[in-house]
Amino acid sequence: EYKAALRRIVSTSRQLAAVIDDLLAMARSDIDALSLVKRPVDLAEIVQQVKHVSALIGEISNATGEQTQGVAQVGESMTLLDKTTQQNAALVEQSAAAAENLSQQAAELVAVVRRFKTAEQA
Repeated sequence: EYKAALRRIVSTSRQLAAVIDDLLAMARSDIDALSLVKRPVDLAEIVQQVKHVSALIGEISNATGEQTQGVAQVGESMTLLDKTTQQNAALVEQSAAAAENLSQQAAELVAVVRRFKTAEQA
């Protein structure tokens, strides 16, 4: 279960990295488009491109938040799994102690029953 959770984290991280790379490539493209060296640009177009870059940064921020939330959920799951494992170990110990106790009681019962004599033995 740990491995499956880690694989999902790695997969999600790779997907987010790909999205971030794509967004950065678009941002670079937009920055290149804004370059005044290549061609003159009017103020409205600059404002439009800045808004686009801002939107891309917002998407990166959202993706990062989702990844953080996913990692936190995996951490919570790991903690719960660890707690459950510890509880199971305690139950196994209790069961082993109870089995040992029953075994001793059975041995004592056998000893007591051996003291009785039946009509055939008398």
